[in-house]
Parts: sequence; structure tokens; C-alpha cells
Amino acid sequence: MIVVGVSRPDAARTGRHSCVIVPMGTPGLRVVRELRFMGWEDNIAPIAELDFHDVRVLVENLLGAEGEGFAAAQVRPGPARLHHCMRAIGTCEVLVELMMARAAERRAFGRAVIDYDAT
Repeated sequence: MIVVGVSRPDAARTGRHSCVIVPMGTPGLRVVRELRFMGWEDNIAPIAELDFHDVRVLVENLLGAEGEGFAAAQVRPGPARLHHCMRAIGTCEVLVELMMARAAERRAFGRAVIDYDAT
């Protein structure tokens, strides 16, 4: 995994963080629980609450230069926002189709519920 953390606490706000690769089998790293994001569970890159206790990695695991982690982390949010919006829109479209199918098959007061629409 890639961990973004403060490595230079006295630097300017955008120069404090560094990105480090931490292999999942590293001693001291524990997955506390897997989490969901907007109701989504990702099997490829799961989101989880992690516990770090005396975790050590090689200096070669540093991504980029020390203190450049904030800039590197800012590259990801733009595409991620689009990705999550597209996923949410797709989920909503499926839900609308399911509701329409249910309204067509469910009957109340002698006719299908969909016949009570307001169009």
C-alpha cells in the first residue's frame, strides 16, 4: 500500500508529507477492519482501518523526494471524484429500473402501482 504521512513536521504546509510503499505483510501492520466507501466494497484495492505499531520500511520505499507527498496525493482526487460520481449515477439508474419493474408488477386497489404515476 502507499502511505502518506508527515515526515517533515517543521516544513511548510505542503512540504510536510511523504509517500512510502508499505508491503501488506510488514511486521507491525494490522488490518483492523475493512470499510465501505459510499456503500461500495472494493475487492481489488480494499479500503480498511489500519493499525501501525513500530512499522519499519526501507528508505528505498520512499516514493519521490521526502516532503513531496502532498503534491503526489493531489493528483488522485480529480479522477477519483469522477469515478465515484459515475459509479453513483450507474447505481441510481439500476435502482430506478428496479423500482419501475416493481411498480409494474405490484398491484394495489385493483391495478398496477405504476398506473398511479403523475405523468
